[in-house]
Amino acid sequence: MLPIDLTGKRALVMGVTNRRSLGWSIAEKLRQAVETEALGPADSAGLTVSIGVATWDGAEAPGALERRADEAMYEAKGAGRNRVISARTSP
Repeated sequence: MLPIDLTGKRALVMGVTNRRSLGWSIAEKLRQAVETEALGPADSAGLTVSIGVATWDGAEAPGALERRADEAMYEAKGAGRNRVISARTSP
């Protein structure tokens, strides 16, 4: 699950994988595409993408998964924006 904040606009992207590294890799490619290819460098366009990545463990409630992904997105924003952060694993 990838909640995305694109300069104040939020979106949610869901994919099917249980590999955190694959989810992070996809999110990072999306972030880089927005930063460099879609609209030019983030510094000049003022566009940033903050992405939180969470993987489902097979037992976690959907709302809990979404909360973890959302928390990771806000962590990415708080860490300077324009970055990808993986959520902590479910308790």
